[in-house]
Amino acid sequence: MSMQTTTLAFDSTVSSSTGDLWLAAVNNATTFSPQVINPGQTATINVTITPEGTSGTVVSGVLYVGVFLNDVAPYGQQSGDELTAIPYEYTIK
Repeated sequence: MSMQTTTLAFDSTVSSSTGDLWLAAVNNATTFSPQVINPGQTATINVTITPEGTSGTVVSGVLYVGVFLNDVAPYGQQSGDELTAIPYEYTIK
């Protein structure tokens, strides 16, 4: 069996303090360290967006917040899912 898909590219201008699960799945040089947030708790995950472009350029995108699943039955696999998408927009000064 084989499979092929076309997806959005990874945005190299965005990084977070936890890394990126999906980028780590396709690039062994990428680190990923999930933030454990138990029910009723909150956490802060720092995100850095490094603008690329000329002054006055409007940049928009979506920051996806996901969940990492470990030891998924029946074979103890790892997986993940997107919980929410947070749109952003800014103008380069």
